Amino acid sequence: MKLLILKGKHGERHFAYNTDAELHLIARFIVAERIEEDCYADEQNKRILGNLNQVTLHDDGVAALRVLEARSRWEYEGYDIVETELVEGVSV
Repeated sequence: MKLLILKGKHGERHFAYNTDAELHLIARFIVAERIEEDCYADEQNKRILGNLNQVTLHDDGVAALRVLEARSRWEYEGYDIVETELVEGVSV
């Protein structure tokens, strides 16, 4: 299992996933939230995030991940992906 750790102004959020398809679903969820909150409203962001239309029009998870990557250098919008370790005898 892997974790996408989303770093925000008010703390971190952790999203667990096992496959690339699940990662893309998580990325689409995060981008949809940020669109709803008008985080990408200004023209400068729209130029930088050329993948945004692809995400919203085609529900494209790969493009959503590229949006997160493009924004990861911005304050309060970073993320990390970490692989968890399993211990024998401990169920997840």
